[in-house]
Amino acid sequence: MKQFFLFFIFSISVSNLFAQQKKGDNYIGINGMYNTTISQDGVEGNSIAVKSHLLNMGMALSGSMNNHFLIGIGLDYVSQNDDRNSSFIFHNQNNDYIKYETMNLKSHVFLPNLFVGYYSHIVDRLYFNSNLKLSYGQVKTNTDGQQVSFKYTPPATTIGIPSGTVDVPVVYTNKAEDKTDFASTAIIPELNYYFSNNFGLTLGLGGIQYSLTKWKTENSSFTVNFNPSNWQIGAKIRIK
Repeated sequence: MKQFFLFFIFSISVSNLFAQQKKGDNYIGINGMYNTTISQDGVEGNSIAVKSHLLNMGMALSGSMNNHFLIGIGLDYVSQNDDRNSSFIFHNQNNDYIKYETMNLKSHVFLPNLFVGYYSHIVDRLYFNSNLKLSYGQVKTNTDGQQVSFKYTPPATTIGIPSGTVDVPVVYTNKAEDKTDFASTAIIPELNYYFSNNFGLTLGLGGIQYSLTKWKTENSSFTVNFNPSNWQIGAKIRIK
C-alpha cells in the first residue's frame, strides 16, 4: 500500500514539474480535521471532566481572479460530541449535599460559505493563502443528561464505625433538542503545495473568527486559534 501511494504521488508530480497558480485557474478543494480532547478540573468530590470529539470537514470551489486574488463558495460540516461529568459537595452547618451530573451533548451544523482570498508565491510550487470566509447555518443540538443529588448527614461521633445517613436520592433527567442560528466571519491562513498544475495539498493553519449566535451581540465570541490540533489537511484539484 505504501509503495502504491508513493507511485501515485510520483506519477502526479512528473506530469508537470512547473506548477503555477494563475489567473483563470479553477479548483475543487476538500479538507478536514478530527481530534479528541480530555479535560479535568478539581479533585475527587469536586470535579468536572469533559471528553470532546470534534470533526470539521468541507469542500470548496474557487477561482483565481488574477495572479493574487481568488473567490470561492464552499460547504463545511462541523460535528461535536461532548461527554461531561461533574460531582460537587456543598457543606452547611450540619449536612453535606452531594450532586452528581452526567450529560451527553451532540451538535452538528452544515455551513454554506463565501470566501475571498489573497495568495502569494513563496518558493517553487509553494503558495500562501489568506482567506476571508463568511458562513451561516443552523446548529442542531441534542442534550441527554441526568442529575442525582442527595443529603448526607455525618455521624454524631467519630468513635467506632461511622454511621452517617444518606437521604433518598433525587434524580432529574434532561432531554432536549434545539436549533440555533449561527453566523461567522473568519480569516484563515493556508499553505498550498502543488505537485503539478492539476493537483496540490493544503494545510489550514487555524485562524481568527468572530461568531454570532441567535443574531444577538451578547452571544457573540471572538476566537484566535492557531493550535496545530485544529489544523486542517486537504487537497486541491484543478479543473478546466
